[in-house]
Amino acid sequence: MTRWSPQEDATLSDLCGDIPWHLVPERYNSWAAAHEFPHRSAASLSSRQQALGLERQPIGEWVTTGLVCRILDISPNRIRAWLQSFPSILRPARPGRCPRSRIYIRRDRLRSLARLHPEQFAGCRADDLFMLLEDRDLADEIAADHPNPPAGLAGYRRPSRPVRCLDTNEIFPSAVAAAAAVGRSHGYLCQAIRSGWRCAGRQFAYAGQQEVMA
Repeated sequence: MTRWSPQEDATLSDLCGDIPWHLVPERYNSWAAAHEFPHRSAASLSSRQQALGLERQPIGEWVTTGLVCRILDISPNRIRAWLQSFPSILRPARPGRCPRSRIYIRRDRLRSLARLHPEQFAGCRADDLFMLLEDRDLADEIAADHPNPPAGLAGYRRPSRPVRCLDTNEIFPSAVAAAAAVGRSHGYLCQAIRSGWRCAGRQFAYAGQQEVMA
């Protein structure tokens, strides 16, 4: 077996985490041929990647749809809507045959979507947009022009509404937090707020909501 040189290890390290793994062998061997290094099989590259402790999930030139959700704090439903509505812009890649395999998108394709349809990123924070798009001016422009999502935008997570206990005046950051504090389900507490019922012996209302006494 041909020993790995420091240059080969450095190139493999640069590729891992920057592009989807299924593209690594072709990209690596193109570099190797240009620099007169030996051709490496996919199995050999995989073994070396594991030996070096390199990550396969890309966070560079390509990103997964799951990472987009985490960076922007948006629902997977919005990503699915993008894939259905703008496939020619995003040009997603799914190397696996399994329907649940990861979907990859290039950052430059996401920037194209942001420039052509900035409303699709409405409600996202400027710093989060910059982390994803790597374009500060574009991120700031979208955040300033589209602070709130338009009606009907798929997959938007509305900010949590603070909840106040009318009996104790205690304020909780969300209905989930209030429900957990009194040992009830989130759905039950929300129904109690809408109907004016008591929940666990207490009455709750969204902060700013007109108080409805039971």
